[in-house]
Amino acid sequence: MKELALNTKENPRSIMIETRKCDDDDVVIQNSNFDNLRQLITRLRKDKAGYGKNPKCLSSICIPDNLKMTYRNKLFFYRDSGPSDEKRKLIFTTEDNLRLLEKYRDWFCDGTFDISPVLFTQLSTIHIILNNKDLLLVYAMLPNKEQTT
Repeated sequence: MKELALNTKENPRSIMIETRKCDDDDVVIQNSNFDNLRQLITRLRKDKAGYGKNPKCLSSICIPDNLKMTYRNKLFFYRDSGPSDEKRKLIFTTEDNLRLLEKYRDWFCDGTFDISPVLFTQLSTIHIILNNKDLLLVYAMLPNKEQTT
């Protein structure tokens, strides 16, 4: 299970099903707590990625280098208002995404509060419709709900 968790992008349920195929019924019954196994897989992946612990304040946020780039090796961590900014904002996008925003003038924005990262109040996104598909181009982590932000 550990090897699959660290070396694939399979979801935890798929990993558990795959690794339990050859287990005896007694073993499956003893290790049947899905939530514990899901947490184990998540923890293994988090440790491998080197995310570290959640920061305690906005000024202590440090984005690891492996999270600043896309899988295609393009810069994704686009802007940071800086650790000295009490209302720190982080923006994630690519130059290609910004070119698409220039080209397509109909943008759709969304803001959510439920899944914003720790220390941030809102995750705002900018989308376009391309070939009848919603394409998310910009992520902004914002510290408050103020329109000026």
